[in-house]
Amino acid sequence: MVIVAIGTGPAVVWWLGLALVVLVVVPLVLFLARDIILALAEIRRYSEDILEHGVGLAGALDPVPELAHTRELTQVALGQFAQLAAGLKRLFGGTGR
Repeated sequence: MVIVAIGTGPAVVWWLGLALVVLVVVPLVLFLARDIILALAEIRRYSEDILEHGVGLAGALDPVPELAHTRELTQVALGQFAQLAAGLKRLFGGTGR
C-alpha cells in the first residue's frame, strides 16, 4: 500500500476544483439535460400527432382510386345526355326554346 502525501496548496486546488465541478458543472449539465429532455418530449408529441393525422389522411384517400371509375361513368352519362338532348330537339322541332 502506497500512501501519497500532498501539500496544502495542491489540496486546496483539489477542493476548489471539486467545488467548482459540484457547484457549476453539475447544475449546468442538469439544466442542459432538462432542455434536451423537454425537446425530446416535444418531438415525441409531434411524431404521435403526425402518425395520428397520417393514418386519418390515408383513410380519407382510400376512395381516390375510384375517381377514375367515376370519370368514366361521367363521360358515359354526358354522352347519354347529349343523345337525349338531340332527341328532344328533334321532338320539339329544334326551335332552341
